[in-house]
Amino acid sequence: DECFRSGDVVGRRASFKGRVYGYVVNTECAPARADGAIACEARNLVTGNPVGDTLELGPYELVPYVVDQEK
Repeated sequence: DECFRSGDVVGRRASFKGRVYGYVVNTECAPARADGAIACEARNLVTGNPVGDTLELGPYELVPYVVDQEK
């Protein structure tokens, strides 16, 4: 499901076995900022670090995340 859209930044998510998986992606060739794209405690699937609710995204950058329980 699309859960976030702000200009050229789009977020999608899906629930599976008690977890919510998703991503936020900048679809433009310029840096972008996403405020409130992830409104829960999430961690980056690549780094394992917490993901804040404000993201600074580079051109075409994608941030995949997981939330252990849907909130």
